Amino acid sequence: DPTELAALDDERLLESRSQEVRLVHPLYAESLRATVPPMRARDHYRRLAELPLPHLRVVGWRLDGGLPVGPDALLRAAREASDGLDHDLAARLARAAVDAGGGFEAKIALLAELPYEGRADEALALAADLAAASDGERVRVASAVSNLDLVLGRVDSARSVLAAARASAGEPALRIRLALQQAAQAFQRTRKPRLGG
Repeated sequence: DPTELAALDDERLLESRSQEVRLVHPLYAESLRATVPPMRARDHYRRLAELPLPHLRVVGWRLDGGLPVGPDALLRAAREASDGLDHDLAARLARAAVDAGGGFEAKIALLAELPYEGRADEALALAADLAAASDGERVRVASAVSNLDLVLGRVDSARSVLAAARASAGEPALRIRLALQQAAQAFQRTRKPRLGG
C-alpha cells in the first residue's frame, strides 16, 4: 500500500534500489516476520511466489506458502543457495527435495549440507543409506563422505574412503577425479599459513 510505504519511508525504515524497495536492516524484517500471524504470512508468501523474481526466492516463498514445488525446482534452488553459501537454506531446500521424491540427487545435495548444520551423524547415516546404483554415484557418495570426515577431523578415514573408492572405480575418469581430490586433500594438509605480510 503506497500510504504504508510512505509512512515507513518517513520513519527511515526503507531503502530503494532500482525498482526494489526493502527495509534498511535485516533485523527490521525479522521483527516484522515475527509479528505476522502464520496464516497471513502464508498468504503473503503465496502472493510473493507469483512475482517474476529470481528462482531461489520464488521457490522459498512457494515452500513457505504451502504451494507445491517439484523436486527438480527444489534441487536447483538448493544448489543455488549452496553456491551463495546460504547453507541453512540449502539444507532446508534439499530436505524438501528429498521429501518431494528427488531421489539420489536430492539426497547427495542434502548430504553435502548437513555438516554445515552440525548434523554430522545424520549425514553419516544418510551416506550409509544411499543406494548408489552406478559407479559414478558411488564415487560421489565416497567424495561426500571423505569431505565429511575432514570436517570431523578424521583425516585418516577421509584418505581411506577416497583410496577405497579409487581402487574400486571402474571408469578411468572417475579414478582421475578421485586422485585429484586426494591430491587436493594432501595439499591442504601440507600447506602452512604464511607469517607476516
